[in-house]
Parts: sequence; structure tokens; C-alpha cells
Amino acid sequence: MSNLTDYLSYRDPRTQGYNDFICKLKDDIPKFEMSDVRVTKPDINSHLIGEMEIIFNDDNRYSVECSGNFWDKNFDNFYLKKLSTYRMVQEWMAHPIGLSAEVWMASKSFKCPECHKSNLTLSGGSNAAWADLHCQECKNVFVELKTKSSKAIKRIIRQRNMSAGSYRWFKAQENEGIRHYIVLLPKDGGNIYQCKIRKASATVDGKLCAYLKGAPEKATLRTSIVLGSPKIIGKSDRVTMSTVENQGASVVKDWIAVKFGHYARKIQRLYKRVYK
Repeated sequence: MSNLTDYLSYRDPRTQGYNDFICKLKDDIPKFEMSDVRVTKPDINSHLIGEMEIIFNDDNRYSVECSGNFWDKNFDNFYLKKLSTYRMVQEWMAHPIGLSAEVWMASKSFKCPECHKSNLTLSGGSNAAWADLHCQECKNVFVELKTKSSKAIKRIIRQRNMSAGSYRWFKAQENEGIRHYIVLLPKDGGNIYQCKIRKASATVDGKLCAYLKGAPEKATLRTSIVLGSPKIIGKSDRVTMSTVENQGASVVKDWIAVKFGHYARKIQRLYKRVYK
């Protein structure tokens, strides 16, 4: 049994069927190739534009919505809303601090947590799950960057666990001997923490609940990770992070203007009429 019963009562007649489906998802582990991870120049324009192009060409255009509070674990509260291409890009990139911070981290020459010699290099965006940054020398050291509030980071450090990205790709990489680390960067300033990921397991969340009902063919499991001892590797400050986010927002705005032109709002209104 998965943790689906956190969201759906085990007495519910749907539970067994969904649990069987989740078990199949757990076994859906692809073959990982190191060639999937490429070095990207730490340039905020090219990094964000590359990410937006991936979203633009993806047909998985859904937004996860909730009729109640997202923190209330009620299976039936979560649902999918179909989005236009314009709206998908706009919502996905509404707060580009995470991607912008990846470029900032790469430019600061942080060292590999294993060899302590080579600088971490920027990886290729969405095509590099669990590898926002990686070590070219070690080859098998991947670093996932999470940009959060300092309050949220303190909670994660205290609990030593959190929910993160794709389970299938974490396991695929783990099967190939990849060593995973996570870096927690406070967007409002504070200590930057680095932790080794000690353990990972599949987990159900509200997003999966929505996809199970609305688009099961696109459903994927997230990962619950257990963290090792935290290490402080630097500091961030609120002014710098705000500047980094604003730089990213400017790139997003310019790209959307070029990609959609003056038709953007017309596209949005038309799509709302069709799918309202």
C-alpha cells in the first residue's frame, strides 16, 4: 500500500484500484544515460529561454487546482485545469527565482561535495532531473537546488526530510550509481545548506491525486527524501536574490512578448471561452 490513504480512505472503493496503479508507477523506472545531462553555460537568458521552449513544446498543459486548501489531504479536492500554451508558460514561469538561482549558483564556483576540487557546473534544465548542477570531474555527483524561504529551510533542516522531484528518474539515476545532494538556498537571505540525500521513496501528493482522476496517462510519482547532516556552504542576501529574480522575470517577459506577440491576450481569451 502507498500513502494514498493519507488522501483517500482505505474503505473507499476506489482505493484498491488506485493503489494498483501506483504500484505500476513505482515499477516504471527507465534507463538513465549520462548523456542526458549536458553542461549549460551559466547565462540567465539562455537558461530560462531553454526552459520556456521545453514548456512551450510540451503537450502536458495542466494546472493542478484545489477546491479547498492545498494542505488539506482530501483526494476529491484536487483536480486538473486545462491551460492554453500561453497560460502554461506564463504560470510556470511566474516566479523564475528557482531557475535564475541555478545560474547564480553556477557562477559562484561552489565546489563538488565529493571531490571538493572541481566547480559545480550548470546542467540542462528540465532535461536533467535531479541535476540542476553536477560535477564534471566525478561524473556521478548530482546536485538539486531548492530555493525557499529561510523559514521553510529551517523546518526542512530540523526535520531532515522533504518532498522533491520525479521518483522514476531519481531511482533510474540511483541504479546507475549517481550520488545525490540537495542545496537549500534562502531567497530572503541566510545560510545556504548542502545535504546528502540518504534515502528516497515514492510519495503521493495532491498533484498525483489530480492526475489520477484527470489524466492518469501523465501521472508521475514524487519523491520523499531523507537528508543527511546539513553543511553550510555559503550565504545569500535578500537584495541579491531579489535582483536575480528580477533578471529572470525580465527574460520571461521579453521571451513571451516575442513568442506570442500582441496575440497573447487574444489567445488567452479565446481559450477561456472554449474551456470554461
